[in-house]
Amino acid sequence: MSKRFVVGTRHEQALIPASLAEYLPEDHLARFIWQVVEKLDLRELLAAYGSDAGGRPAIDPKGLMAVILFGHAVGTASSRGLEEACREQIAFRYLCGNVIPDHSTISRFRGRYTEQVAGLLGQSLSLCAESGLVNLGVISIDGTKIKANASLAANRTYETLAKELEKAATAQDISKAQAAPGLRLGKVFQCAQERLKRLIAAKAQLEAKQAEAAATHQVHIQERATKERTTGRKLRGRKPKEIPATPKEEAKANPTDPDSRIMKTRKGYVQGYNAQLAVTADQIILAVCVTNEANDQAQCLPMLEKAEQAVADLCAKGQPRTIKAAALDAGYNRNANLEPVLEKPYPVYIAMEKDRKQRNRKDRKAPRGRRPKGLTPGQRMQRNLDTKVGQRTYALRGQTVEPVNGQIKADGAGQMLRRGLEKVHADFTAACIAHNLKKLWRHDRP
Repeated sequence: MSKRFVVGTRHEQALIPASLAEYLPEDHLARFIWQVVEKLDLRELLAAYGSDAGGRPAIDPKGLMAVILFGHAVGTASSRGLEEACREQIAFRYLCGNVIPDHSTISRFRGRYTEQVAGLLGQSLSLCAESGLVNLGVISIDGTKIKANASLAANRTYETLAKELEKAATAQDISKAQAAPGLRLGKVFQCAQERLKRLIAAKAQLEAKQAEAAATHQVHIQERATKERTTGRKLRGRKPKEIPATPKEEAKANPTDPDSRIMKTRKGYVQGYNAQLAVTADQIILAVCVTNEANDQAQCLPMLEKAEQAVADLCAKGQPRTIKAAALDAGYNRNANLEPVLEKPYPVYIAMEKDRKQRNRKDRKAPRGRRPKGLTPGQRMQRNLDTKVGQRTYALRGQTVEPVNGQIKADGAGQMLRRGLEKVHADFTAACIAHNLKKLWRHDRP
């Protein structure tokens, strides 16, 4: 008995729908993102294009913004990947209006929205609040390491940087001298010139860091000397040694992306950045910040202030919200942070030690009675954590911000494509906007 198959036709002419929208379901994510982008206020972004004095018309910024946000939502973030998707995938063709932008156009557009993207995050947050998604019962703050567009192997010591810088400058002078009069220097020379700039930036970065350390050390020595004069006796311990103004020869920087740093993760070391997120109980991102500081401690108060500002902006738009509590892990535990957060109008819970070192939370005995006098800020914070409310509140941190970190990285934001702190911050913020819109889309679906 012979088998029968349904055989399609690949070369036969057929009548196809006149509109790309007919290919997409009514509740498709691409349709939703386009509806949202049409509501966004893009006047600042449009101002970056200047006047229409002449030349070829630019591609619609709304279409490009929709393509980039949808790309972040489905895990296609690179400019070349977006160009290919706009050519081959119906959802992307729908968003760009069947006009296929090349990767250079998409890359230039990313450069234009670098400064405006922070405002777009606030607009996406406002849309989520209108749908009842921004539940501020508890906000959670956490940091995650993201890879830079640079390799660990590209790091150079200060001594090596000085030698490479001298060699690159000499080679550039020779190329200029050999170039014929009136001849435009080629692309190879332009790349060499760009590398020379990055070498200079990497060397300057090490020198600036060393100068800052030396200045801080000098202030410490002066304070010590003043204290000795005031008390009339020398302080115990060895006198601090002078810190040289020039970096050590073994100090390292990365000339590929001078703003990036060596970051320690659970899986080893990466060349990257530290991305900070403030997230609501509904896993909606309130605030974002990307820094090149490996430690989270200095980001505690700034991230709380960013979250408060985001809530204040919602209130100004007629969407009253109040932060009821905040939870942060032990990475933010520092004496300088504890006193200010204990004075906040809402309770802030910061773990005093890493989760793996904490004793079983279920075995903790909640403190009773009045708080004893004379407790240090650390003891007060631990007492707040040991209460039943504190235990319940801190437990929510693992259900809110940590899953968001994983979701964003799964969609491609764990590896940055552009270089420089400002550009990385803009791209990661765009990924956060896409995350919020994805949550809103799922919330509004029947």
